[in-house]
Amino acid sequence: MNLENLNIVKRISIISAKSGLELYNKSFEPSFFLENDNQLISGFLSALIQFSKEVVKDEIQEIVFANSQIYLKRLPGLILLIMTPLGANRLDVNPILEHVCKNLKGDGKITDLLLEGSKTPEIANKIDKFVTQTLQQEIKPSLPLLKDKRPKLIIAGLRKVGKTTIIRKFFDSWNEEQLRTIRPTVDYSIFNSLVEVMKTKLTIFDLGGQTQYIKQHLNDENKWRGATAIIFLVDMYRPDEFEEANNYLSQILEILNSLGETPFISLLGHKYDPDKVSELQLNLQRFLKTFKGLFNWSRYSVFLSSIYDDSLYLAFMRTLARIIPRDLFQNILESAIFFETKNDVWKTLAGEIELKRDSPEFWARITRLSIPYGENLANNIFTNWLTSKGSKPLVKSSINPLLVELSDIAGGICVTVKVPEEQDTSMTLAVIEGLLSGLANIFGFSKVMRLQSEKEIGFTLTSWGLYEF
Repeated sequence: MNLENLNIVKRISIISAKSGLELYNKSFEPSFFLENDNQLISGFLSALIQFSKEVVKDEIQEIVFANSQIYLKRLPGLILLIMTPLGANRLDVNPILEHVCKNLKGDGKITDLLLEGSKTPEIANKIDKFVTQTLQQEIKPSLPLLKDKRPKLIIAGLRKVGKTTIIRKFFDSWNEEQLRTIRPTVDYSIFNSLVEVMKTKLTIFDLGGQTQYIKQHLNDENKWRGATAIIFLVDMYRPDEFEEANNYLSQILEILNSLGETPFISLLGHKYDPDKVSELQLNLQRFLKTFKGLFNWSRYSVFLSSIYDDSLYLAFMRTLARIIPRDLFQNILESAIFFETKNDVWKTLAGEIELKRDSPEFWARITRLSIPYGENLANNIFTNWLTSKGSKPLVKSSINPLLVELSDIAGGICVTVKVPEEQDTSMTLAVIEGLLSGLANIFGFSKVMRLQSEKEIGFTLTSWGLYEF
């Protein structure tokens, strides 16, 4: 990596966290503003002597001056400072900052020389050589800061379970010849991919499954921080590795608990190929028994998947349905589209005089006519959830009578709707069932079932289950 070509870093400084004194600095591509920038840094360092503990915490700090931006990160006894041009992308700077910090932590001799504060030419040359070599190493992208509403989806599991193959096949439509070129993931990869059906943008982290990389993942909390969902793959053909995989997943859950994170966990028993189902039955029993600890997690689902049928696609879509914010889901279900659907259905039914009113066929017809509106509803949910610019905020209709509540149930999602008791309550319920059926079609749920309906004073409370199987 050549910083001079990237035009990102203008200056690197290493500062004593105790005194605030600058122990080392190196400038790149001097600019017209460099002299002024140096004066700003000098003034800043003077203040840092008094306030270093308050100004620089463990997390990366960013300070903007007239012509430059300064990023700081604390190490044991040291503070690393990187100056960039004004307007530099933080996502470009973070990996450099993290990389230099990692190398400083790993080289005790250089750290000791810096902390001693000696500035002989020989010591200065050693430090300068260390920094130069560090910056010339390949620097991998850091975990991106997800400032928009794009979900962070982590795909994890042991080696050779098919994580990258799934990503390439499901999101990038790679063919069999392309899939054969895939090599084991080194550490981790980041994909900004698209679900073709819904044009859904996702940031996907593909975590390498070799033993040395799993240790790195488990030692780096930032990899798990902010996860919207985690898809954990297990190879159904390798039951001898179930315990190892379960140990990995258990440690992930411990990290999430310590961070206070509650992403949705999808456990995929992968390579459960349709022509091998009978011979995998014993493995399936062992799989469920081994991973029973997951059932204590608050939000999870278990899927069996294969790249040779649509099970993989359905597992992904059902996972997405579980991680959409509930308030958004409820808001859209309660929004004016219900009235639009109801009115359009009435217009269509007006021309179908052969249908006997209040017959089972009549109510079934209402439900079928409402299904396309439910599919459109799913598009609205995705658009409002994932689009950071250009999406119109939802405003709930003040005259809308519906109150909606969502909850997780075994094997799916429960939708409970509170409807004012009116003359056309039966039609209202038939329309809602159609809307939910449309949602289920897009999200990949196998069926919609009306669970119960009970009366309250002036209201009917009805629940439906959207089931995976």
